[in-house]
Amino acid sequence: MKITIPGNPIPKARHRQRRMGKITVMFDPQEKQKKQVSNFIKSEIKKNAVNFDSDNDFHLEARFYMPIPQSDSTALKNAKLWGFIPCNIKPDLSNMLKFYEDAANQILFHDDSMISSCTMLKEYSKNPKTELNIMAKKKLVLNKKVESIITIFDPEEMQQFFLDACILAKVHVNDVCNFKNLDNNKKIVICNLIACSLSDFSIKYADKLKKIRKYDGVIDEMQTEITQQYRNGKTLC
Repeated sequence: MKITIPGNPIPKARHRQRRMGKITVMFDPQEKQKKQVSNFIKSEIKKNAVNFDSDNDFHLEARFYMPIPQSDSTALKNAKLWGFIPCNIKPDLSNMLKFYEDAANQILFHDDSMISSCTMLKEYSKNPKTELNIMAKKKLVLNKKVESIITIFDPEEMQQFFLDACILAKVHVNDVCNFKNLDNNKKIVICNLIACSLSDFSIKYADKLKKIRKYDGVIDEMQTEITQQYRNGKTLC
């Protein structure tokens, strides 16, 4: 869902202190501004009948269109609009993003910690505004046995496992293919090398491969799922 909030983008300000007799109280100087933006977002959601509450995580695209000083010459204004001059002025991108995350909190999502990825852009414009494009991410759902097998390895371990297997195959595949044509002395050397390689590989991965063995029927289940997806017209790759 895309929400366009008119007006100059607002950066988040620090909380301030207020003396109340002998007590010092912290307060948000932007409480009114945040409420205005929150109400605007609520009205846009109501208008589009969108509800993101039940989703697990989100991607947020935030574009901040900054005003151009009226004191700039026409040539300078146009250069900024063309993008010849980068919009590297205050306020900071991160401060602006935080303000709008806070304003959208408990409206677009239960908490802004649910934003797991974000892209931001700051540029000049004749019409200052803030554009927020919030997209709920589709949850990854795997076959339970497949997930259990995959998570025996972490990503780096899995990468190393396949790398070791590829090295093992690359080193010895020709030896195995040509084994019958070798003389006995070379066969002894090849057998020793293959045995050592397989021994090292099995010692390194025996525990993890042993855990995988208990998940029987994965291939049959996956073939059934793939067949069902094919019948439903889903893309498999």
